[in-house]
Amino acid sequence: MSETLQNTRSEWVERVLGVRVTGNTGASGSGEFKRQWQQSYAAWQTAVEAVDAQMEALGKACRGTQDPWLVNIADRGLPAVTGNFKTPLMAACFEVTQAAPDKLAGPAAKARTALANFAKHIATDPQVAGCDGNPLGVTVSIRATLGPALKALNDALHLVR
Repeated sequence: MSETLQNTRSEWVERVLGVRVTGNTGASGSGEFKRQWQQSYAAWQTAVEAVDAQMEALGKACRGTQDPWLVNIADRGLPAVTGNFKTPLMAACFEVTQAAPDKLAGPAAKARTALANFAKHIATDPQVAGCDGNPLGVTVSIRATLGPALKALNDALHLVR
């Protein structure tokens, strides 16, 4: 909603109903967005930590083979496998978390874009599939772990108008 329209609605509510409206009156200013965002952001952070630990274990297994090709893969780490989509999404999520309720639209749009890019990457990238199905006996579940967390973030961000 445009700021002008929101101000007009707020002025009308105050004039007609005698109630002063502060902050955003849309869903993004509601307790529902804040609650859902906090839950989904916490789930996202937990998922990232889990995948980071899995990738660390896979890296150790790769290095343990002493195969130069596998050691090179291990040295690239999670940012390379996730196509460097994680950092922009983390930054965008931080901006959403820090934004005032009436200033959420821009950070939310930025986060939705970063989220869509990351989700598409993990769903289609062969390196992600290779890590998830690695033959070294290390459990890695990038898609299964990050996918639901990305969906939860997306669902929360769609409450921002």
